[in-house]
Amino acid sequence: MTRKSERGARESSLAQGWVVEDGSQAEEAAPSAGLVPPAAADPAEGPGEPQDPADRQDPADSPAAARGQFSNGAMVLLGVLGGLYLVYTWIWFTWAKFYVDMVGASLSLSSGSFGAVLQLIIYWAAVFAPGLWFISVMLLNRGARLWRLALWLFAGAVLLVPLPYFMWGA
Repeated sequence: MTRKSERGARESSLAQGWVVEDGSQAEEAAPSAGLVPPAAADPAEGPGEPQDPADRQDPADSPAAARGQFSNGAMVLLGVLGGLYLVYTWIWFTWAKFYVDMVGASLSLSSGSFGAVLQLIIYWAAVFAPGLWFISVMLLNRGARLWRLALWLFAGAVLLVPLPYFMWGA
């Protein structure tokens, strides 16, 4: 293994638009080797940069930074509940297919064509309910706290339980 002193000097270059600053400001702005991204560079130095400081936006002021990110535990919770909703969708799909194949013919004879169509709509609406619930909870609770999002997802997990799956013995 060669040591640093034995390697010799090598040529290095920065990507276009990056600036190397002196050590005092570089540690505060970007702790990685004094490199500053083009957006944070001085406008007089970089070509194509906005000349007015009011035109530049601070990344900390963006809505994504204000909202924050989910923690690792929250991502695991969303993954587990999303998987549960996917299993619910599969179970509802298999039961809807079973009812359409086995019970659909006798249902159309007993309740008429209008009743059979309504019953088929209800069977297939149950298939899409878990996915629609998950997507709507995620969209409607975008800026809300994690406990509120988890509460709505757990409520959906209880409300959308595929009851035909538990009626094997009946």
